Amino acid sequence: MMRAVCLLSVVLGLSCVTSQSSVTRNMLAPLPAMPLTMFDDTHRGQVELAGQVHPLTLKAIDTTSGLGAPLGQGDLGVMIRVASRVAVGGQVELASASRATWAHPTAPPDTPALGLRLGVHGVLYDGERFGLDASGQVSLHLLPVSVTEVVPLSNGAPLGTIYSAMPGLEAALIPRVKTGAGTFFAGVSIATSPDITLVGTRTVYSDGSVNNGSDAGVSALPMVMAGAGWALSLASGFGLKAQVWVPLTRGPIGYGPIFGLGLQYAAGDAPAARKARKQPAPLSTPPLLSAPDDSPVPAL
Repeated sequence: MMRAVCLLSVVLGLSCVTSQSSVTRNMLAPLPAMPLTMFDDTHRGQVELAGQVHPLTLKAIDTTSGLGAPLGQGDLGVMIRVASRVAVGGQVELASASRATWAHPTAPPDTPALGLRLGVHGVLYDGERFGLDASGQVSLHLLPVSVTEVVPLSNGAPLGTIYSAMPGLEAALIPRVKTGAGTFFAGVSIATSPDITLVGTRTVYSDGSVNNGSDAGVSALPMVMAGAGWALSLASGFGLKAQVWVPLTRGPIGYGPIFGLGLQYAAGDAPAARKARKQPAPLSTPPLLSAPDDSPVPAL
């Protein structure tokens, strides 16, 4: 009967299943996304080198999840002001697996997670000092998944590392106030969160192909965070941004407060400044004064 099934599979272009085993899967995911922002409204473009870190120990909440989070991660981003109130850009992201925390560690991956974020930062209201901004971003990450054989009373042997492509969305509202010491801002954001099922089935086919049944995807529960920060932009183009965000919802892992620090350099005139510079200043001429008809004639 098995031969007949295999023969039918060959005819249909399929492969026979030779073995199935239970495995655990640990996936490294980046820290929750901070909004992509550009508070410098006097320059056209801005380059930022930034990093995120969480100083507190991560807490495993959902023991059926194989999700892990790095201790810290690095970002390199670019923002371009396309209008006086709108800046667009993106950043590349690297999350290290070193010292990562896992919901249920077995044999976690030792390779980093890589990602790309594209975002927009817009001004909804811009007063003399107070303002309200909005930001949004889409992302795509390649997240490493370590597949480990399940053995009773043992962590088992690692079977390999695969990568899972994970999309993401994030949106935020950011009230701010401008002062002589920089821009102070706060905000609330909502973002998708990745997750993976810890236990799954690994299938090996007769042609040598393997299906690890990743069960990786976007969590049904979004991540909601509240944050605050400070940004300083100098006339020279150099700037600094510091912020802290705290998750308000529970996920597979309790992150605790997440701190971010960025060094910036901006250059070029912003669109509004360029437009003002192109408009020539009106020419002013002194009024012509004419002497009255009855004015006395100077004596010779």
